[in-house]
Parts: sequence; C-alpha cells; structure tokens
Amino acid sequence: MPRRDPSMDIASRVLPGTKSLPEGVQASMAHDIAELLSNNNQEDTQDNLPPHQRRALKNLEGKAKRLRILPADKGNSIVVLSNEQYHTKMLEHIEDGPYTPLRKDPTTSLPSKLDKVLKKLLKEKKISK
Repeated sequence: MPRRDPSMDIASRVLPGTKSLPEGVQASMAHDIAELLSNNNQEDTQDNLPPHQRRALKNLEGKAKRLRILPADKGNSIVVLSNEQYHTKMLEHIEDGPYTPLRKDPTTSLPSKLDKVLKKLLKEKKISK
C-alpha cells in the first residue's frame, strides 16, 4: 500500500500564513512550496492523475513563464491567468479602487521623521544608543 503523501497537509498549514503578504509574494510562495514538496516526494508517491490530466499539467508547465497561477479569492482553489490577463486585472483593480495618485514619494521624508522621533526618545531616555 503506498504511503500517504503529506504535501497537501503541509501546504494547507503553511499557505494561510501568507495571506497578509502581497499577492505576488503569496503566489510565488505557493509555487515554491508546491515545487519543493513535489520534488521531495517524487520517488515516494504514485501518480494520482489520469493520463489526460497529467498531459494537461505538463502542457501548463511548458507555458509557465507566460502564466500566473494564483490562489483564488474564495474557496480552496487556484486561478490560472496569462500575464496579459493578470496585468489587465491589476490595472482595473487600481483604476476602480479607492486609490489616488500621490503628489510626491512619501518615503523620501521618512528618514528625517524617523530621526526626529529617535532623537526625542533618546532625549526622554526611553531608548539608549
């Protein structure tokens, strides 16, 4: 009797922890986890896909550079988009969302603001050097 593949259990425990990360990072981590788990267990498990699904998967792997494989917003599933579709969706999301263009880069003033706060805390002896 073949040994039970723990990959899905591991992935189901790890992936929810990535929800607070940006979507691209989530997708990258999901891909890396899946690749690591599949490489780790290849010799220990039997193929559980019918031949036509295996061929479809191989076909997708050949197009991987042109595709985005992402977790779906709802449910425990994935979405496969071409890079062009993904780009279009992201532009729609930005244009339709509550976003407004910034007049200037707010990060340029952060070092001086941080320096002021740190100097104040140092003066009040709430921190030390």
